[in-house]
Amino acid sequence: MADGRSWFARSKVKSREVSAATDAVDIKLGNNRFQGSFPEFRITFDEGKVGLDLTYTCELPGWKPGSGKVILDDDPEKFYSICVPATRAKVTGRLTLEGKAIEVSGYGYSDHGLVTVYPHVYAEHWLSLRSFDAEHTVNFLQFTTPEEYGHRQARWILVGDNRRIILATTDFELEPRDMVRDPRWDDAWPGTIGFRASDGDRVSVEGTVAIGNLVERLDFLSKLSFLERTIASFFARSLIYRFPSEVTVHQEVGEEKEDFVLQGVSEALFVN
Repeated sequence: MADGRSWFARSKVKSREVSAATDAVDIKLGNNRFQGSFPEFRITFDEGKVGLDLTYTCELPGWKPGSGKVILDDDPEKFYSICVPATRAKVTGRLTLEGKAIEVSGYGYSDHGLVTVYPHVYAEHWLSLRSFDAEHTVNFLQFTTPEEYGHRQARWILVGDNRRIILATTDFELEPRDMVRDPRWDDAWPGTIGFRASDGDRVSVEGTVAIGNLVERLDFLSKLSFLERTIASFFARSLIYRFPSEVTVHQEVGEEKEDFVLQGVSEALFVN
């Protein structure tokens, strides 16, 4: 929330309470459901103190970077893949927090990732941004592979408005600056991020992400039971930091030049 509060809900779902259609988007997990077809999807979630009922109406088509796969170790069976079914969507609905219903509206995004190895095997840290206003969208993601895979950086950026995807590419520059360190875990995230992208012809975009104060620090191990935490600690410790962000953008499309400011959410994720 804007005031710095956050909610986390977790439940165990029995196998008989899980179902997924094979000919449509319709996934059920206990009291929770994701269903619909492009361009409209609905998410319902009910876990006691936390609930939601949101409708996503997509304004832009889905997208994936190339094949969507980052192959590890030249082994086609070891990969991370991503697709973005909702690159930009109007979102309306209701949140229920500790019994209080709140009507909400805004803009949203959804991606879907698949990985065939343990998280600590393919990534050390992530940076991501989701940002919108009534007419513009800038989303990006970058992760760095561990030393075993050469500290490679896998990345993509998508720039659009409320009518079209203007630029989507894996070839762009991302420059973290003004690093801030978490004294508890010694992780460090940027205070600002510069970015530049172009199609080499008629579209160019550059901007700066000003990352605000930390609003959520999520330690996945802390949310597990003692037994689960003990087992998981043999593999990795994962921490997500989330921040409100203000994005200042200069965009050129042919002869048209435009400056605008977006509001968004940045995330830094560390896997050790």
